[in-house]
Amino acid sequence: MKKLLMLLTMLFVFNAIAFSQYEKVKEQDGLEFSVRWVKQKWYKRNSPQMLTLQIKNLNNYPMKYDLQVEVFQKGVTVESSEPKTYTIAASTTLKGRLNGISFVMEKISAEDIKTKNYELELEIENVEQVDVLESTSNP
Repeated sequence: MKKLLMLLTMLFVFNAIAFSQYEKVKEQDGLEFSVRWVKQKWYKRNSPQMLTLQIKNLNNYPMKYDLQVEVFQKGVTVESSEPKTYTIAASTTLKGRLNGISFVMEKISAEDIKTKNYELELEIENVEQVDVLESTSNP
């Protein structure tokens, strides 16, 4: 009985994590940017928060862009990622950690996220159409 209860609990936790919704925050040049917050390690109580992105290319051609993520509290930058160049195939959606578009945020707490005690800014620059995907652009 204990094993069954443990299995059901694990399935519930997995579903809560796996199916949390992305929130659209920006659209630019045919690219749609959505975000969601999760724990970096879902099984650790005090694990840092991680911002994961979902990027949709609504265009029928590949795109290249530079992305930087900044998080502010009371107008002060508390987290900032390094700018990176990414490419995305035509009519494709990329999500999260496996595609290198997640960012661990050590200074933002779960309470900050719950109460929306932060401001998020996605800096998207140098957006351009490309003929061929550059496989070395994504981490």
